[in-house]
Amino acid sequence: ESLYLTCNFDQAWAPKSPSPWCGLFTEASLEVMEYIEDLEYYWVDGPGYEITRKPACLLISDVYHNFLNATKGGREEKGIFYFTHSGTILKFLAFLETHTDTDHLRSDNFSTMKNRKWKTSKIGPFSANISFLLQKCDLGYLVCLYVNEQLTSLPGCDNDNLSLGQVCGFSAA
Repeated sequence: ESLYLTCNFDQAWAPKSPSPWCGLFTEASLEVMEYIEDLEYYWVDGPGYEITRKPACLLISDVYHNFLNATKGGREEKGIFYFTHSGTILKFLAFLETHTDTDHLRSDNFSTMKNRKWKTSKIGPFSANISFLLQKCDLGYLVCLYVNEQLTSLPGCDNDNLSLGQVCGFSAA
């Protein structure tokens, strides 16, 4: 496990060249080690347990109320920023259900979860970020979600732009 962590951190420091520490592993063993790490984050910070995502309700509520205030002509913030550890980012993504798989990650389904959405190396890298953008357009206000600078759809939404009313429904969830 220590060698795998060394491989991860060394690769993160120099992403353009392969880490010699990672060369100690076969491709198959790297996939298994990644899955073990994803399993841990899935059940500690992810969608494994319903209660894990509950603290994120405060975050989405704050987003909604700030956007509502801006649309009603109240005090308009140019940006509201929170800085946090990766665990909170993962909990928020679990709440948003943007990277939720149809099956839970378990120790006995590694082979069927190779194309899983919950890959912490992709969704929770160093400098992971989530942002909501409020746009005023001809039809009213639209909200866009970005995860690690990528426009991201919320489950159950037809497109990447949500009306403020849809965010209201989502924030009440």
